[in-house]
Amino acid sequence: MKPIKAALAAVLLFAAISPSLAWEPTGHTLITNHALALVSPDMMPFYDANSRYIAAFCTLPDDWRETYKTEIGPNHFIDLDLLSKPPFADLIVDRATAEKRFGKEPLSKVGVLPWAIESTYNKLVAAMKSGDSVQIALQSAVLSHYIGDAHVPLHNCKDYDGRTPDEKGIHFRWEQTLLLTWLKPEMVNACAPAKLDGPILRNAFEWCIESFGYCDDIFDADDAARKTDPV
Repeated sequence: MKPIKAALAAVLLFAAISPSLAWEPTGHTLITNHALALVSPDMMPFYDANSRYIAAFCTLPDDWRETYKTEIGPNHFIDLDLLSKPPFADLIVDRATAEKRFGKEPLSKVGVLPWAIESTYNKLVAAMKSGDSVQIALQSAVLSHYIGDAHVPLHNCKDYDGRTPDEKGIHFRWEQTLLLTWLKPEMVNACAPAKLDGPILRNAFEWCIESFGYCDDIFDADDAARKTDPV
């Protein structure tokens, strides 16, 4: 595979998918398949030939998390509100700077999702430049997973499983019950991909910050649903 500019590599799995917002394995696979269908023409031959592997690999980060919880777990989330206050602009720094500010272990406990996206993206670009087809497929799949996680509001706030005792379990209801019960594949419309504006890390933080902004709406909707049906 020919070397591809970083900006084009970024386009690969960054397509905006609507209305999906939360992902257990079905969601991650759905997002990845839609993104693969939108790859630019010069990249399509490779991704078309390897789409079944990438779609299968996109759930690997969750499998790794079960085995390497301490090492991999923090890659899936970031509790923005434990680190700063909205609009969180002060958090958009390289990982070394963040670790120096907060401490390496404390930062790991609250999550490192934007930096995981940056690291995976850099691995993908390096694989493309070297023509390593196995790593291109693998890192594309992992990148899809982490970007999907960034678009889950509950992966970006400290109250990831509810603000109140009544809301406890909302993470499961949001990521699995709601998705499997209400979202049908035909309801998902993939938007045309666009090049990223600026460094990958800044974009990764912007996705997380935007997702964080939906948390209150989710909690309020959960409360309203419980008034209609307590179970």
